[in-house]
Amino acid sequence: MPYFCARLLFLSLVDDGRPISDCTCEYSFFIVAADTFKDAFEEAVSVGKREQLDYLNCDGNQVRWVLKAVEELRELGTELSGIEVGSLFDRQRFDEPVSFDVTFDPTATKPTTWTRKQLET
Repeated sequence: MPYFCARLLFLSLVDDGRPISDCTCEYSFFIVAADTFKDAFEEAVSVGKREQLDYLNCDGNQVRWVLKAVEELRELGTELSGIEVGSLFDRQRFDEPVSFDVTFDPTATKPTTWTRKQLET
């Protein structure tokens, strides 16, 4: 069964008594297994709905993280190792300007890591 990458758009809605003109959003990437794009879409919606969250913020306002859309479905195939599941463009700021031919050492980075157990708590 092939895998798909689903890019989901979540919105953070805060009930502070005012109409909402803008809000924080999060793009999350999930891998789902499905036989067809239709099945992958339905599974992505199901996953997204399970991820929705309600809580009170530090100001005592109700906050809702809600699934707004399944923005993209990408068929990945059956082998996942080395497959790009998504990307976001952003801006990188440097403390000091760098030259065009600068060399970076990605082996010196210390990525944030999460285990499934940590994510489930």
